[in-house]
Amino acid sequence: MIAALLDDALDQAGGTPSTGRAMALEVRAKLAALDGRSADAIQALNELADTYERLPDHATTAGAIGSSVGTSYPEASVHRSAAYVYAFLADTKKAPAAIDRAIATYPSNLAGGNLRLIQALSAIHGGDLTYALQDALRIAEGVRQLTPMRQLLIRRIVDAVPRESANLPTVRELRALAHPVSA
Repeated sequence: MIAALLDDALDQAGGTPSTGRAMALEVRAKLAALDGRSADAIQALNELADTYERLPDHATTAGAIGSSVGTSYPEASVHRSAAYVYAFLADTKKAPAAIDRAIATYPSNLAGGNLRLIQALSAIHGGDLTYALQDALRIAEGVRQLTPMRQLLIRRIVDAVPRESANLPTVRELRALAHPVSA
C-alpha cells in the first residue's frame, strides 16, 4: 500500500523537483533497502540526490533540520537517507562513509539515537560486535522514547548478529527492547 501511494505521488510530481518528491524518494529508497531490493534502493537514492541538486536554494536551506514537513529538504536528509539505505543493505564499503557524512551534516545536538543505531548496525555488518552491541544498548536505553523506527533499527541490529552470538546478554537485552511487552 505504501509503495502504491509513493508511486502515485511520484507520478503526480513527474520529474519536477520538489521537497515532496524528495521525501517520497527517501521513503522509496528506505523501503526498498528494508526489503533487500538493492537495485531499487540505489536507484531511488540516486533520484533523490538528483532531485535535491535541482531544488531551489530556499528549499534546501530554510529551517534545515526540524522545519515543517514539506517546506524544506536539507542536505542532512540526503545523507541520512544514504546512511540508512547502505546500512540496511549491509554494504560494508559504503555505509560507514555515508553514516559519517550524515552525522557531520547534523547539528551535534540532533545526531543522536537513530543515526547512532544505524552506525551500530553497520559496525555489526562489518564484524565489530562487541563495541556495536554495547553502543546500541547504551543508545537504546538513553533515548527518551523507543519509537517504532528505533525498535525497527534495534530488531535489525539483533537480526544482524551471527547465530553463535545470539544469546549474548547484550543481544538479549536489545531483543527485549525491540519487542516490548505491552501493558
